[in-house]
Amino acid sequence: MRFDEPLPIRIMMGLLIGAFGVSALFLTLAYWPSSFREYQIGLASPRQVVSWYTFAYENQQAASHVKKEIEKSTPFYYRVVPGSEEENKRLVQEWLSAATNKEKRVFEAFLEQRNYTYSERVREYILENRALLAKYENRFLFVVEFLQQNFLLVKKMVPDRMEEVYLQKGKEIQRFPYDQLLLIPIEKSQMLSLIRRLFGERNGIFYEALAEILISLLQPTADLDEEARERMIASQVVQRVPREVIRKGEVIVGRGVVLTAGDIEKLQAYRKYKENLLWTRFPVVLGMMLVVFVLFIYRYHRYQEILWKKSSFFLLSLIFYVLHHALLWYSHVSFGSFFLPVFLHIPFAIVTLTLPILFQQQPVAFVLLINYSLYAVFYPLIDVVSFTNLLSLSLFALYTASQKRKTFQKRYDFFVIGMEIFLLQLLFSFFYEWFYQIHLSLSDWFVVGLFALGNSLISALVAFAILPFFENMFGIPTYFRLTELSSPSTSPLLRLLQENAPGTYLHSQRLGEMCEVAAAEIGADALLAKVGAYYHDVGKLQTPEFFIENQSGDNPHDDIKPGLSISVIKQHIKYGVELARKYRLPEEIVAFIEEHHGTTSISYFYHQALRLYGEETINPADYQYPGPKPHSLETAILMLADGVEAATRAYQQKGGETKVTIHALEDIVDDIIEQRLQSGQLDECPITFAQVRKIRDAFVEYLTAAFHKRMDYAPRREG
Repeated sequence: MRFDEPLPIRIMMGLLIGAFGVSALFLTLAYWPSSFREYQIGLASPRQVVSWYTFAYENQQAASHVKKEIEKSTPFYYRVVPGSEEENKRLVQEWLSAATNKEKRVFEAFLEQRNYTYSERVREYILENRALLAKYENRFLFVVEFLQQNFLLVKKMVPDRMEEVYLQKGKEIQRFPYDQLLLIPIEKSQMLSLIRRLFGERNGIFYEALAEILISLLQPTADLDEEARERMIASQVVQRVPREVIRKGEVIVGRGVVLTAGDIEKLQAYRKYKENLLWTRFPVVLGMMLVVFVLFIYRYHRYQEILWKKSSFFLLSLIFYVLHHALLWYSHVSFGSFFLPVFLHIPFAIVTLTLPILFQQQPVAFVLLINYSLYAVFYPLIDVVSFTNLLSLSLFALYTASQKRKTFQKRYDFFVIGMEIFLLQLLFSFFYEWFYQIHLSLSDWFVVGLFALGNSLISALVAFAILPFFENMFGIPTYFRLTELSSPSTSPLLRLLQENAPGTYLHSQRLGEMCEVAAAEIGADALLAKVGAYYHDVGKLQTPEFFIENQSGDNPHDDIKPGLSISVIKQHIKYGVELARKYRLPEEIVAFIEEHHGTTSISYFYHQALRLYGEETINPADYQYPGPKPHSLETAILMLADGVEAATRAYQQKGGETKVTIHALEDIVDDIIEQRLQSGQLDECPITFAQVRKIRDAFVEYLTAAFHKRMDYAPRREG
């Protein structure tokens, strides 16, 4: 897989969705409330529980006691059943209307259909005297009216200890004495007593029939409203029972403490509060995080194309995105055991130290780190100080990484950076104490110092440890990776070049020195330029004897045609690329192999072919390197250095024992640079004429020092 090429769109979309899914899982785990099932009354607490939030809860024991007291004095509520009075009158009139039917069978069917049942004596009386009963409609309605005006007809009674009840009729609330409640169905003796009180003692069987008929017909005019009473009781309990407050950072239960009922109640209240956040706040937070994720993807796609063009950068950004969320979740797990500033639980420096070193693209790294910091605000424990701390770590890391390869050149540098982060964390700890008005004891500050030191040093050590993994996996040319590649003792390919093509190896070493000096002059990456020069000709390992620097006797090109020589010469580019990728060299090094000749002409064999075959039969393009032209300052420097070194070596060999003059060196350097400019070899790299001038001076200075023992300082001849 080529990590310098983009991934297919489908794979990128799948990875983006997967990365967000993992981050959403970590966010869910951060909000998910603990069960506390292992916490039991009378048993030792298995671990310390520290509150993440400030919240109030109701002391259930005190509330239960107060509630019992309030229940004794709180009346019951009834609610008028709308239209019940009219419905009772209608039922009476319907019954009497049916009684007027001459067909006894029809009336009996009516009673059976309505499920009206009476005693046998009263039933016989009703069937025989139904027409008579229908004539007493006024008495029926009078009794109904009297009952509804003076009593509450209810289906459920309340305890008799109450002297009165409340009746809610619309917005009006009336008081009703308890003895004016009648339970539906009304007892026959109670109904008979009321009828005799209204109409006298005569007509016994008639009154019995009247009583049983009304008992079967009357419906409740009021329903018991238990919810209204419970609301009243609850409001009074809230007023009379003080709410307990647990503040953020407060230890709810300590580790090893024997748990009491009060401790269990606190834990349950804490879990209930977190459950409420999970179902109310969390969906909104998750939606906002998705919006931010999509917006940043759009921003990267629109303005940071490097993330999409290089799969290594794309994959690294997702890996560190997921790692950051894992660290945020871990901080929530750790915070439950130690109440310290939250940022001390987040080893964010692992990300801020590693990412800029790997990316070497400061604008991209800046946007990514700010993005990662922003995601922290979605987690429940992250406060304004912790968020500011993450931003400060990002800016600090970007500053150190912006120093090119000067900051991280030795393993010791990671320790130094770790100590600098330690001081930054201590500073933020003091700010945290002042901002939240927390007064820490000397022992607390000792723990804070240990966590700040551990957070910083462990982050630096982890960053140092994981760098080689990412360097080798994605082929990233960090300082440490380039240092390894610069020595034959640590680079198998360079050792192979040293052993099998010693002339090419020495040539590459000289070029490395020239490129390093020139790159430093114009502010390019000097180490990359040097190491790239070391490997630019590794393709000559295929046929080292065909290249002049490796020849000590006969030249194999003398025995073959120019076309075959050209094929061998050009082949070292292709083979070099294959060899570099076989040994997993960074693509930035591969670019030196591909681009150091550009599309220049192999003039010696071209002119030889002209002499042999004539101009008409020769295609000049066949005698050019395939390219591409240099695309970076470093590969452009190598192209110029390679030409200058070859021309200088040829001049030296041609002159024999003649001393090389400084003016001759200047002419050689100027000629090579002019040729490359005129042929457009530098058109595709971001180099300026001022930089070209500095490169020219650096080459002249280097070559002057290299030939100082044989230098002739005679005056320069004009013309």
